[in-house]
Amino acid sequence: MTNYSAWNLTATDFPHQADIQSQIAFVCQYGILAPSVHNTQPWEFELSGNVLTVRLAQERLLESGDPTRRESWISIGACLENIMTAGRYFGLIAEFTVLPSGEVCVVFEKHEPNLSVLPMIEAIIHRRSSRHSYSSKPVPNGVLAEIQSNGHAGLMILATAKPELLELTADLTGRAIGIALSSPTFRHELSGLIHHSWTKQHVGMPAFTLGVSGPRSIIERRLVHSGALVAAQANKEFLAMRKSGALVLIFSEGDTVPYWINAGRAYQTAALIATKHGLSSATTAAVVEAADFHLDIEELSGTSLRLQSVLRIGYSDQTVKHSPRLLLADVLTYAS
Repeated sequence: MTNYSAWNLTATDFPHQADIQSQIAFVCQYGILAPSVHNTQPWEFELSGNVLTVRLAQERLLESGDPTRRESWISIGACLENIMTAGRYFGLIAEFTVLPSGEVCVVFEKHEPNLSVLPMIEAIIHRRSSRHSYSSKPVPNGVLAEIQSNGHAGLMILATAKPELLELTADLTGRAIGIALSSPTFRHELSGLIHHSWTKQHVGMPAFTLGVSGPRSIIERRLVHSGALVAAQANKEFLAMRKSGALVLIFSEGDTVPYWINAGRAYQTAALIATKHGLSSATTAAVVEAADFHLDIEELSGTSLRLQSVLRIGYSDQTVKHSPRLLLADVLTYAS
């Protein structure tokens, strides 16, 4: 088994004749393919019968990069969306509750399989975060409408190609990246998650996922740690965001864990819809987390809701590989 084995998942392996606990364990494999903040994969599962408990994995949380845990809970939301989407396809309908303890309780019930979900199931496997610049080819309005109509409770989703929003978001993203990378503490934490392109690590980012060539990947960690890349990386993120085909902006009525989870679900739904239509996608948390930058985007978007997630989408001719993943056995335990 390698650090990429989790991607070798096929729907035909679903254990139709097994008990519901085994079936839930199978769909959890789709959950671990979700994107997460710096590929920390901050989820752990506990399974008992038809009840799945999802909690933050304390050892994989970021102190400098995610002090509020917002981005980790958004990652949990993306993971849950994969699990619930796969569940619908295989005939397992799930409802979840955020407990006062901070855990998420997911209860599954048997139902008729929803085979129409197949394109989204396939998109889970094919989705990759592409941090390259995208082409100038416009994103079809039908795709933007489909993304915008797939929201969750307490959210507003804006899928748009308006030049003024692209320009503002690009400018703020570049500035936010520059601020974050100017912090030695942030750089130390981030560089510890960057690996060369042949890494055997299951957590973190091989440098190729950052658009870095193989030879340079050997020194990328040291470059990030030193602060030598602050200006270059800020400009790279500015240009990539500016050249996006479209943006998906996710806003919420509140700014607490349940809203963060739903924002993660909406983010993943948008990414899967984009993948289904042959589009690439990538996200950045910098503009969401940096100071009050989110206020400018909220004002230009005409909303008083809180910005939670920024996703850029577009067409790309770059070949992008998957990032590594923990295996199901690494994150799943069974209640005694």
